[in-house]
Amino acid sequence: MVTLNDIVGFIFRYVAEYRAGYEKAVAPPPKGPGYPEAPISPFLEESRFTVYVTDRGVVINEERPEPSHKWYVAGGPALKVDYEPTKTPQAVFEVLEQHGLKGKNIGIYRIVSETPLDEDMWRGKIKGITKTISAKDEQTGIQLTVHRVTSGLDDLISSLTFGAFGKVLDIHLPTEISPIGMSHVVKYFGVFPADLNNRRYFSHLEIYGQSDRCAWDSRIATVRAQQDLRRDFAQTLSSPSEEGGGSITFGNPDAWVGTYTDRIESLKTALAELSVLVKHFHKKNTDT
Repeated sequence: MVTLNDIVGFIFRYVAEYRAGYEKAVAPPPKGPGYPEAPISPFLEESRFTVYVTDRGVVINEERPEPSHKWYVAGGPALKVDYEPTKTPQAVFEVLEQHGLKGKNIGIYRIVSETPLDEDMWRGKIKGITKTISAKDEQTGIQLTVHRVTSGLDDLISSLTFGAFGKVLDIHLPTEISPIGMSHVVKYFGVFPADLNNRRYFSHLEIYGQSDRCAWDSRIATVRAQQDLRRDFAQTLSSPSEEGGGSITFGNPDAWVGTYTDRIESLKTALAELSVLVKHFHKKNTDT
């Protein structure tokens, strides 16, 4: 099994390779392809991450302040874990009614557990942490807090999400036989229990199914950085107007292809409409 120091070494190497690849990508021709500069990843800036290492998987979670608005009341985007009847405080319904939001799409997606959840899981408590180390890369400014966790990946993710992922929703977590480097990624998405006893907002969460040494060998950091750069650029450029939105990607490395081609189709439609307008304008000027 990979050691905590192995994880630290890999992530620091990965970030350095990721940033080097990004600089090449945004360099104008002839030095590079001239991709537009964009905040495609938290690895491009000085960031803090909490890393959990289980017996069969690794989770990397960016530590960033949650949005200033009450996203867990309205706005989200977020999952609300609930029971029947609901555990939502009456005060929440009163606030929604006061603002004319009751019964409308408020960015909160309610999911109901059909069986009682463990009380610690309902409160989002992470159990089984046996060792913790901290490290900072002075070159990149990346800071890591890495925990060894005895619980399995499934239980860890369920606890992180108050039972949403794993107990209520089957998100088909990556496993030890998944392609190395393929991860589930959650971006700008919150999760909370209906009684509001706790909450978590994930600005950037990565879930990997392997914790063996070969998956975290620093010699493959360059390849994984290049793969993730392509994914992150494609996702950002294909959805440039999604400010304030969130996404959950379930480990499909080709998920960006459809979205990107949809954006190209939109561009094709826009160009066709522009062509019609230009012809109309030209004809009008000719007639006059």
